[in-house]
Amino acid sequence: MKAVVIGGKLQGVEAAYLAKKAGWEVVLIDKSELHIREYLSIENKRLQRLTYRFHWQSQERQLLARWDNAPHHPQIKTHPYHKHTPAIIVESEELSIIQLILEIIKEIKIV
Repeated sequence: MKAVVIGGKLQGVEAAYLAKKAGWEVVLIDKSELHIREYLSIENKRLQRLTYRFHWQSQERQLLARWDNAPHHPQIKTHPYHKHTPAIIVESEELSIIQLILEIIKEIKIV
């Protein structure tokens, strides 16, 4: 199976450096969009991710899924990690960007 990125842009490299925030908006081969946001900290010369939000939406801007670690769903067993779907909020482990891409590849139907 192939996954291809057909467009995208890095969001404010200098702002990301100053605010320690990294973000990308990527258009995938099926024309869905992936919005990646990570808030980072450097402590003792080590980069740490404080919070993240991976928002995946259709070309029509309808939510397909969003993974994040905002602490607003304490009832979820994997709190603060969770996944928003169009219908419900479900458990999710902490995701790396690589794990996120593999998850989306499973869902995209490439002919």
